[in-house]
Amino acid sequence: MPIVQFRCKDCHFFYVVEEYEVVQQKKLHRKFHDEFLHGIRMLSKKDDDVISEIGDFKIILVSPNSTLSQQKRAERIAFRCKIDTRFNFAPYHAEDSKKTDYPLVFIGVSQNRAIGFLVFRQATKTAKVRWEEYYNQGKEGKIPLLPDKRWGVSMIWVLESKRRMGYASKLIETASNYVGMSILEIAWFTPFTEFGYPLAKSFFPNEVILTV
Repeated sequence: MPIVQFRCKDCHFFYVVEEYEVVQQKKLHRKFHDEFLHGIRMLSKKDDDVISEIGDFKIILVSPNSTLSQQKRAERIAFRCKIDTRFNFAPYHAEDSKKTDYPLVFIGVSQNRAIGFLVFRQATKTAKVRWEEYYNQGKEGKIPLLPDKRWGVSMIWVLESKRRMGYASKLIETASNYVGMSILEIAWFTPFTEFGYPLAKSFFPNEVILTV
């Protein structure tokens, strides 16, 4: 039986299969390709916890109080986000909502597609640093820890075709308002992703609160 090999230049979907399996793989590729380029479908559900809605952009909260189906949907989007990072783990799993240090997930939706994803986690060890100190990895001396627990950006993602349109900022602003904390007081988890770093610098050009 002939072997068929295929790799998509756009979504990087790849398979090496025997010829009789090609039809099934093409079907899988069509679905993956669509979601990779346009975002995972997010049809409205009765149990959606919509906490912000401006025009065709809405933000859905997923928390420990959300249904399991909502948490599973957030988990699926988290695995889509992982593809665009260098990390080998997803930023959120449905099981995370059962933990005492549970995260809050904010899903940005436009035209029934998930185009943005923010994971907020509480951090107990944070420090306010100048960017120069971050570059030098604290070699200038010991950096004192801040005394209180605070919410922080654990991971933020926006679909490639929707970047630089203000969606990431809107997600962070909405999350900060929801937890009742000024944007200036939220922390950022490190290491940064390729796009997380310039986003953090746009909010904090001089000093930033980082997890340590």
